[in-house]
Amino acid sequence: MFPFEITYTKQFDKDIDKFSSSDILDFFKKDFEKSNADRVELTDDSVIVKNDWFILARTPGYNWNRWIGISSAKFQIIKNEENKRIGKYTFNLTPLLLISTLISLLFIIVSHVLLIGLITFFFLGFLNWIIKLFQHQLSYDSFITEKEYNLNDNTVERLEREINEEK
Repeated sequence: MFPFEITYTKQFDKDIDKFSSSDILDFFKKDFEKSNADRVELTDDSVIVKNDWFILARTPGYNWNRWIGISSAKFQIIKNEENKRIGKYTFNLTPLLLISTLISLLFIIVSHVLLIGLITFFFLGFLNWIIKLFQHQLSYDSFITEKEYNLNDNTVERLEREINEEK
């Protein structure tokens, strides 16, 4: 539910039907694990990322970690009417907005000024929400484009070798 849950979809430009969905999802799982997500699970039709709410103290590169403020994410590969694959990426921003709201309420209570709380929410909540939207959109677009290129320019054997190396 918007604004807490955001979904991006993108159709692969090239035909990648020679690869199974599980091979493609394994490829995505590997990159999500490299990006400091807490838990990455692979199911039959998706890759699911689950994060703890308070990961500030133990997360390297806090400012650059795209999972800060994201409780969960899901990447699926679906087919459209033309039988072409589409990547569908959904992520949940509930922790970011909830913590921003609580901090804003604390500022309102302490300062007794509503404007201070609204300014705090604007800077902590809204601007960070916008940053997360752009951050995930850009990383998702570049990720799909990169994987699409790698999947189309590499042979099936090379993809299988990369997947087996990770296991």
